[in-house]
Amino acid sequence: MALSNRVISITEEKYVPASIDGILNSNVFTARLFMRENKVWGGRQMMIPLQFAKPTSGGSFSGVGAFDTSLQDTRVRQTFSHAQFYQNVSIAGGEASLNKTDGEVLDLMYITLQEASNAAVDSIGDQIYGLGTGDDFLGLGAIVDDGTSTSTYAGLTRTTYPQLNSTIVAAAGGALTFANMASVMRGASAAGSKRQRPSIIVTTETGFDLLESLFTPTIASNYDALSRVQITAYSKPGAKMSEQDSLKGHYGYEALYWRGIPIVADEKCDTGTMFFLNEDYIHWYNLAGVGLKNYKVPGVNIDSVANEFQANYPMQWSGFKTPTNQYAEIGQFIMLGNMISGQTRRHGKYTGITTV
Repeated sequence: MALSNRVISITEEKYVPASIDGILNSNVFTARLFMRENKVWGGRQMMIPLQFAKPTSGGSFSGVGAFDTSLQDTRVRQTFSHAQFYQNVSIAGGEASLNKTDGEVLDLMYITLQEASNAAVDSIGDQIYGLGTGDDFLGLGAIVDDGTSTSTYAGLTRTTYPQLNSTIVAAAGGALTFANMASVMRGASAAGSKRQRPSIIVTTETGFDLLESLFTPTIASNYDALSRVQITAYSKPGAKMSEQDSLKGHYGYEALYWRGIPIVADEKCDTGTMFFLNEDYIHWYNLAGVGLKNYKVPGVNIDSVANEFQANYPMQWSGFKTPTNQYAEIGQFIMLGNMISGQTRRHGKYTGITTV
C-alpha cells in the first residue's frame, strides 16, 4: 500500500530488534566436532605412530627351540601439519558513531562480530567435508578415502600403506540398501568391539529421507477388531472417544538409528553420500595463537541456525586495531590447528546414493 506524505511526514518507522539470517543452513558435524573436548596442538608437526604390520618373530617350538630374534619394522609415523583460517571484521567509524545515537536498535559492533563468527564457522564447515587442499583444514574427503580422491594421507601413500584406507562402497544404480550399509559397517569395524566401529552416520537431508523410506515398511501395527469406532456421528469435531485405543496418526521419523548408531542429516554433507564415522578417532587439535585471545561475542538478537548449536568453537580474536590512514576498526577471527584422524580404517563411506 502506497502511503501519502500526510502519514510519512509525521509517523516513525518501527524496527524489530532482531536480525534474521537468510543465508546459513545446518552445520551439524562441525558442531559435533567442537562440542567434544579439543586436543592441544604441540610442536612443529603432530606425529601419530601407525602399526602397519604384525611382528612375525613368534611361533611354536620344541625342545629349547631356536627363536627368531631378528628386529622388525612394524611402525611408521603419520605426519600432520597445522592450517590457518581467518574471518575479517571491519567497522567504519562514521557508521559506528551513527549507530550509537538514540536511533540504535541493535549494536552495530556486536551484530557484525556475531555475523562474522557465524560465517567463519559455516566456512570451516565446508572445509570439514573437503580434501584439505591448499591452505584448507584437513577434511572428511581426505580422511575417509581409499586412494580414489587422495593418494596420500599424513605424508604416506595409501598404496604402500593400505591400512590408511577407509571402506568405500558405491551404490549400484544409485540404490540405498541395508546390505551395502552393512558392507561399509563391516569393513570399518572390528567384530565384537564396541569402540572399534563407527559411532555416527552422517548423510544429507535427501539421504535421511531415503533411509526413512527403507525403515517405514518395517513398522508393525496391531488392530483390535473388537474395539469401538474412534469417531461416531455424535462425536464433537476434533474430539475422540475416551478410553479408546487406536492407531495414532503420526507418520515419519524424527530420529533414525541403525544397529544402535544414530543417523543425522547435515546440509554440509556431500551429495549422495553417507559417512560412517568413529568419533573416537577423529578430533580437532587446536593451536593457541600468540597475541590472540578466546572471545565469546555477547548475545545479540540474530535468529540463525548457527546460534542453536552451543559448541565451544576454538575461535580466537585478534582484537580491534585502528589503521593509521582510516577512520575504522579492523580485526580478525582466527582458527589454528587441524582435524586429525590417526585411525582412518575405522571410518567408511557409502557414495552415489540417489534412490532406494
